Amino acid sequence: EGQKYESKTKIDQSTKSLVVDLLSPEPKWNGSQSFNFPKEEKFCYFSQIPECLYHNLILVKSVENPNESYPFTIVWDAYPYIQEQLTGVGQRVFSKAKVIYEKSLNNEHRLIVEFEGQSVLYHFSQSFDLIRMLWIAQGISIIPPEEDVNDPDE
Repeated sequence: EGQKYESKTKIDQSTKSLVVDLLSPEPKWNGSQSFNFPKEEKFCYFSQIPECLYHNLILVKSVENPNESYPFTIVWDAYPYIQEQLTGVGQRVFSKAKVIYEKSLNNEHRLIVEFEGQSVLYHFSQSFDLIRMLWIAQGISIIPPEEDVNDPDE
């Protein structure tokens, strides 16, 4: 509609909070809000979950201990606008999540990230490169260009 909506986040280390600055043509989406970080130790921006899980060694731990789940907290990119676009993800900037190792199949590690009653499937290579992401409840898939999304073997 030609309207510009901006959401910028920054960490205020002195207050241990996330500051969200909003700019939009609508008064309700303007201003600055501050959110205290939850007590959890691991945080991942939603758009960076694969890299975040890798760098926090959660992927390696999941493969080594497939019967364990690993908690972390999602920080929603573009909060609060992303909640307007997605169904059932809640209205908070932080969501508690956990990673569960599903299985190894065709030389791929398959993991599930659960949060807010949703599940996102991530497929990684043996070297933990992201191969595909499937968020069925939202109808969102990231797959290699050569892969057919309607492949019955998947």
